[in-house]
This record gives sequence, structure tokens and C-alpha cells, in this order.
Amino acid sequence: MAIMLCSHCGHKFVRSPERERCPFCDQPVDVNGATDAAGPPATAAEPVSPSPTQPEAAQSEPQLDMPEETPVLSAEEQAAEAYVQELCRIFDALLVVKSWEEARTLIEENQSSLLIPTCPPVLAAISASLHENGHPEVAEHVDMYQELVLDSLAHGFEQAWQHFSQSQEVAGQALRDLLLAHTNGTVRRVLQEQQAVLLSPVAVGALYRLIEHFGSGTTHANAYNAYLLQLLLDARGGIWPPEDQKLPVIDEAQLSPMVVLLSFQACLAYIPMIPC
Repeated sequence: MAIMLCSHCGHKFVRSPERERCPFCDQPVDVNGATDAAGPPATAAEPVSPSPTQPEAAQSEPQLDMPEETPVLSAEEQAAEAYVQELCRIFDALLVVKSWEEARTLIEENQSSLLIPTCPPVLAAISASLHENGHPEVAEHVDMYQELVLDSLAHGFEQAWQHFSQSQEVAGQALRDLLLAHTNGTVRRVLQEQQAVLLSPVAVGALYRLIEHFGSGTTHANAYNAYLLQLLLDARGGIWPPEDQKLPVIDEAQLSPMVVLLSFQACLAYIPMIPC
């Protein structure tokens, strides 16, 4: 293994065969770039002219390149890299839990890594990298758990978890209210009045989970959820819908015949039960 110097963020890290991206900024590793974090790659040494007294055989020996000096990560840099890798391991597990109770158990088992002041800024950096590299659905969940960590540091984990659980229910009700607003011409008002909830990582992350839950086929539910997701993302960017915004007209011919089609009313009934 060699020490790499990331050409994107400037951090040093250990280059192993299985590592293809920088653990700090998630950019691809430049295998042709600098492998010596202390400076540019070493160049071949100038050949040494043999002295008159050297044997003839010595003159014909090829000159070898000078070996590169492998720099050593400082203790602080090693600890930082190890911590990022540990958080990635934890979140790999958090993203595939089947229930909120399973998520809670996982967090409690790893609280020495999560519920510490060092965690939130590292999670913020990971989230920014995920957004930049086209993984917003994962970034929203990192942001969601970052809020839980911050709340835990301020008020203790038990109280923070109660607030976290309630926020899932509140987000489900807010999404239901937003859907219903399309029937009475109050879409913009509901979105603006409940923007603190609807534009939060909890609500946006919930829509990503709902879309994943219904599979890759085109269904009524996916059509409505994808529409709501875009509505929220537009509002985050300052693009608000008109007050009389209507739900999109779903082309029945484009729906997947392999799934049970859900009506608008069925979607309303399902949204409060957002899956983990």
C-alpha cells in the first residue's frame, strides 16, 4: 500500500487495492497522480559515470531508479481516516434497517462514534460529498441522522429519539395535507405554512423511501410521490407552486401492469405509514 495525496481535497490517505475513492471527498483516486504525499513522484536518478578503476562488468550494469520514500501519516491523520471509515460502516448499516427500532439499536450500539461533538461536522462533509456526486437520497438520510445527533448532544439521546420518532409522524401528516391541498386550491399556502417540516430531511427522505418501497415499476404511488418530491425540491430552491396547483394527470397506459395500481385515496391512506 502507498500513501496517496488527493488532488481534489489535499488530504493524505492509505491507498489500498480495494479503495477507488478518497475517503474524505469521495472523488476517484488518481492512480497516475502523486503517490508521495510529501512531494511529487521521485524521478529517475542520474546515471553515474564509472571511474577508470571500475571493472568493465560494472559499467554495463543498468542504473536503478532511486526508491521513493514512503511518507507516514501522522497519528491525527490516521485517526481521522479511521473515524470516517467507521462512520461509513455505520451508515451502510443504517440505510438498510427494516424498522426504526432496529435503527435505534444500531445507534445505541455505536453511540461512542455517533453521539460525540466530532460527528456532526464530519456528517456534514459526507453529505456535501454525496450531493456533489449525485446521491441526494443518501445525503438526505445522513442529514436526517445528523439532526438526531445534534439533538442528542443538546438534550440526551432518549429525548432526542422521542423527538425523532414524532418528526416521522409529523412529516407523514404534512405530506398527506399537501396531497389534500390539491383538491381545494391551497397547495402553496400549505407548503409555505408547513415548510419547516415539508422541506426538512425527514420529509424529503421519507419520499425517497416511499419511492424505493414501491419498487422500480411505474405505479400511481410512484407517480404521486415523485411529483411531491420534485415539488419539495423546487420549493427548497425558491420555486413555489401556484395556489391552484393540480396533481399531474397520470397516463394509465404508462403504468406497470405487473403491480397493483393505487388510487389517489389509497395513496393518502398510505403516506402516514412511511416505511423505515
